[in-house]
Amino acid sequence: MTDPLPSWNDTRTRQAIVRFVEEVTGDGRPGHVPPAERVAVFDNDGTLWCEKPMPIELGFILQRLAAMAEKDPALRDRQPWKVAHTSDHAWLGDVVTSHYHGDGGSVVYLTEPDVFDDGPIKPVRIWSRVGRRPILAAGNSNGDIPMLAFAGGPSRPGLRLLVLHDDPALEFDYVAGAEQALKEAAARGWTVVSIKRDWATVFGGT
Repeated sequence: MTDPLPSWNDTRTRQAIVRFVEEVTGDGRPGHVPPAERVAVFDNDGTLWCEKPMPIELGFILQRLAAMAEKDPALRDRQPWKVAHTSDHAWLGDVVTSHYHGDGGSVVYLTEPDVFDDGPIKPVRIWSRVGRRPILAAGNSNGDIPMLAFAGGPSRPGLRLLVLHDDPALEFDYVAGAEQALKEAAARGWTVVSIKRDWATVFGGT
């Protein structure tokens, strides 16, 4: 049988995930969930992909701009191609601070976005898009607490995964922005996924 989680170490966390999947998919098992109701939801930045030293989306954009400037020298003196080509991100920081303002290192929107998909709005967005309560939810920050708490329910099993970024060698080491989520996980028995302990590799070839 093919290993369902080849990037993981054989830890209690991995075993808990495999047991949960076997239980909800196994015909005749007490925790069996019909296929149409096997909904899993995931946070994006920091959960499905890396968010340090910058969000993956921004890193991709800068790489594309740099490639365009390399191909077309006329772009090298124009922003934003210039900042990508020279890797001097001071201009990018100025643009961010001119549109947003921070307090204590945090960044907030100057104008109200149509929907800011974080915190209490996450379960609302999930329900509005899927129409079901998920049985599995995974996140990595305080803003994911409502989503994690929403998973499962009185009539359905639930698995709540909180990614802990604790390995500077495999990925990054930080807990800022996840302090309350870690407390909630400990209090509610949620599964904390330690990158250092539970994962054998994060990026291919490492």
